[in-house]
Amino acid sequence: MLLKSLLTTFLIITLTMSTIVGNSLAHTFTNNESAAFLALIDNMKIQASLIQQSISSGNIDIAKQHVDKLKELYSNHTNEEIAEKNERIANEISTIINYFTSSSDQNNFSQSQIDNNVQNLDAILDESISVRIPTDVLDNSTVHALHFVELVNAVDMNYNNTLVEQGIQNMSLLKDNNNKSRSQIEDIVSYNTARDLLNVAIDLYESKLKSKIIVNNNSQTIDKLQEGIKQLKTSIELKKPSSEITNIINGTVYPALQELYNFKLGEEEDAHTEEKEHSKASTTVKDSVTVLLQGMSIPATDSIHLYDSTPSHITNGHIALKVPCGDDSTSPITVLIGSTPNMTAATLENIPALSTPGEQCLYHVDLIPGGNVTTITDIAISNTGEEDIEFPPSSTVVITINEVTKGEHEGEHSKSTEEHASTTGTAAAEAMT
Repeated sequence: MLLKSLLTTFLIITLTMSTIVGNSLAHTFTNNESAAFLALIDNMKIQASLIQQSISSGNIDIAKQHVDKLKELYSNHTNEEIAEKNERIANEISTIINYFTSSSDQNNFSQSQIDNNVQNLDAILDESISVRIPTDVLDNSTVHALHFVELVNAVDMNYNNTLVEQGIQNMSLLKDNNNKSRSQIEDIVSYNTARDLLNVAIDLYESKLKSKIIVNNNSQTIDKLQEGIKQLKTSIELKKPSSEITNIINGTVYPALQELYNFKLGEEEDAHTEEKEHSKASTTVKDSVTVLLQGMSIPATDSIHLYDSTPSHITNGHIALKVPCGDDSTSPITVLIGSTPNMTAATLENIPALSTPGEQCLYHVDLIPGGNVTTITDIAISNTGEEDIEFPPSSTVVITINEVTKGEHEGEHSKSTEEHASTTGTAAAEAMT
């Protein structure tokens, strides 16, 4: 899991940034958000296709479950993001999904109408990409890499929900033709999703990523990545235990991808260098920290301090928090922001498409001073529940700081604003890992 987080940290160029336009807050989407949106669209297309396939083969119950998946993926948040760019497109997507929902509720599926609506949904989803993401971002190799990571993360998450975990003493293990163990499928819907997401990831690698790998990179590492992808596909086809899938991803695919992309990205790198030079003369910074929570615990009513930007004040930033949650998608874990000891609980925005209620949910928090939080220098997480919480695998906090301003005593410090924000944030992450 450490390698996964290191890879994600390296690939993230910026996260949420907002600019005030008149009396409204205009959202500027970043590389990481664009990649997540692309993976979401892939997943929605997969669910629609699986609805079509299930109806064609007479598996009505399976089709209904894929309809439910499609509804979960297209959240109100996503609809609002698309409507912000083009309301017609958002309405057309909603109309088609409502058709699927109505057909499922009435148990009345027409194959011809399903086929037409799947085709129409694919077309309108492609159009949503064109209005949601600029062409230059779609051609960005960093975005391709982030898109690949998002897809593989989704493969891992769905596959973990697919199989009945087998103990050594459990005799329900099946045997394949080579007399090797494989797991019993419990959730065919999640299995179908994981399998098809991986196929999309492989197509993305072949069409976008492979050609961007610089030829003087270590050929052994390229072979390692391709072999890892091949092993991943084979293991899923053979329905291997989920732990084996996770090991291939974290032990082979991500380390190789990280090594291959740890190089200058041509014009993108030049632009990033110019941005850093500009930041030295302004309050703009690009500091991103990933904190791994797996294996840690937080006592009831206690908190963990994650980030300190003192003496600089954070004026623009973003937090992505993946932690245990209840069936209603609420969590006893909350984010505290402010300036110690004056800390306030931030409002967590749930992202349904990347959440599993009852297990773990993903939340977003924008770091913009306002209301009763006028100064932000410190970030912490708190357990508001009455029981201790132990964080499961993939629990993470990603903190990104985009802008800071000088604090009252900043002139006394020798480090620049950017250097200070980077070193304090990184130190906090190292202390946690």
